[in-house]
Amino acid sequence: MSVVKFQVKKSGSTKLDSLMELLPYLKLYNGEAFVIYCDGEILYDDELLNALAHDVVLMRELGIHIFIIHGGDKYVSEMLKKFNIAFDEMRVTDKQSIEVAEMVLSGVLNKKIVTRINDAGGMAIGISGKDCKLIEAKKYRGSQSMPDSNIKSIIDLGFVGEPTSVNPEILLTFEETDIIPVISPIAIGDNGETFYINPATVSGIIASSLSVCKYIMLTDNPGLKDKSDDIVSNMGNHQLKQLAKKSTSKELAHIMHTGICVLDNGIEAVHIINGKIPHALLLEIFTEGGLGTCIGNSDN
Repeated sequence: MSVVKFQVKKSGSTKLDSLMELLPYLKLYNGEAFVIYCDGEILYDDELLNALAHDVVLMRELGIHIFIIHGGDKYVSEMLKKFNIAFDEMRVTDKQSIEVAEMVLSGVLNKKIVTRINDAGGMAIGISGKDCKLIEAKKYRGSQSMPDSNIKSIIDLGFVGEPTSVNPEILLTFEETDIIPVISPIAIGDNGETFYINPATVSGIIASSLSVCKYIMLTDNPGLKDKSDDIVSNMGNHQLKQLAKKSTSKELAHIMHTGICVLDNGIEAVHIINGKIPHALLLEIFTEGGLGTCIGNSDN
């Protein structure tokens, strides 16, 4: 595997400072595994995606095992519009739309990410939850309250699923190689059905099943903020649980609850960082101050 080189002009002292800051992490993370969940602008901006590709190749060369799980709702929505197939905000899917979703997520977008990593000097392979029955799922049934009533009605979301089991064996084989698996959020049902699963949920259960060192959420969210709207660099799991109860953002609440589940399953740390910043991954993991929010599995 070729070594990634960044052409950055620095003075001698600045280079030495950067190297000294990096050295402790090389020993700390060598041989460890990270799960990286990517969604949002990073999947649509060529510069950001290329930066991510170089970041993960460098991290793999430093001895870190990388597993990438990606979203891509925007790609799916755009393709469904081209085919004149209805697709609402609740992601209610019929057989036609789930076929398009699989084609886009496991095909077009997945291979785009794989190609960028390979072009950056790495070795990546694209898979979905259907491969080797990595993720098995059942139909997800949501509920909503009836107007002026405490009665809740069941909503059939079609081929939107929820995971029932994870088989990490196929992923563990990659830890014996330099290959970086890129996983789409498509799962298989008991009868061979295809299900779409929320990618944050997929990444969370994979992180838990592999017992990775770090679970990294690389989205458009810059991190968790305090009352003064400043990003909180570090917090504990208990603080995260308290913050999740107060969240008014459905998207952010889901991110936080996924992080809580991962931490409760024994993962050492969860990172929430802004994927709209080039090389955000390296800046968060290999610098003292970090970039976003790191949630540790203790409250010290």
